[in-house]
Amino acid sequence: MKLDTFNPLLSGHYILNPLACLLYVVLKVFPPFCEWLFPDEECQISWRDVELLSFLAIVLAVKNRKWKPATWQEAASMVFMFSKIANFVLFARSDLRLGLLYLILCLVLFLLFPEPSYSGPDEVHFFRGPALDDALREDPSVTWLVEFYAPWCPPCVRFAPTFAELSLRYNHSYLRFGKLDVGKYPIVAEKHKVDSSAVSKQLPSLVLYEGGKETKRRPLVDRRAVVTPYTFTEVNIERDFNLRELKKAAEEKQKVREKNAKKEKNKSE
Repeated sequence: MKLDTFNPLLSGHYILNPLACLLYVVLKVFPPFCEWLFPDEECQISWRDVELLSFLAIVLAVKNRKWKPATWQEAASMVFMFSKIANFVLFARSDLRLGLLYLILCLVLFLLFPEPSYSGPDEVHFFRGPALDDALREDPSVTWLVEFYAPWCPPCVRFAPTFAELSLRYNHSYLRFGKLDVGKYPIVAEKHKVDSSAVSKQLPSLVLYEGGKETKRRPLVDRRAVVTPYTFTEVNIERDFNLRELKKAAEEKQKVREKNAKKEKNKSE
């Protein structure tokens, strides 16, 4: 694992969220906070608190018994989410007003300190509006692997480094990588059968276009609009989209093009 993958730990998101996850314990144990906020209780974690935390831990373990996080960011995100739920329940049980204040705090953290976005090198073309359809129509010989994403979507943010790495590894003049922001261009997303709503389970979506037409996509969506969960790892994407074969095919196209160009040059001479 590369060391630079841990650079996000220095961001506000990964500094403040762990503090938010421990907030109830800190305020309940250390005076004078516990005396102000919980005047009718002792400054310690009670058995009721332990029972509730144990129950939530069991629910988490059962719910995610088959869950295998693709990245440490995904694991951290899950821990943050369930820890915040536990904090909210604990605060709300003591005083509903404290629970509401904690919810507001979590909302502020979500809006002001989102997961840090990827800012490293890539070979990704960002489409604006109908530019995607124009590219598919103008040169069908180019194969496109396009990610439909949204900046506010945590899985999209976590997937960005993986997609960038794949673009650096497989990009070719006949095999291109692109991204389209469904929040900015929902009409284009809808045209390509990608749900751009805030509750969408299709984000991110990877769609492969060969000859100007869609040939594959992940995650899969059936006729009833049920989305099949998909783990966006380099291994899965390389396998499911046959990137190695596509790169070889792109190189063959390049050789044929150069050969034909050489023939045309010889004829003209």
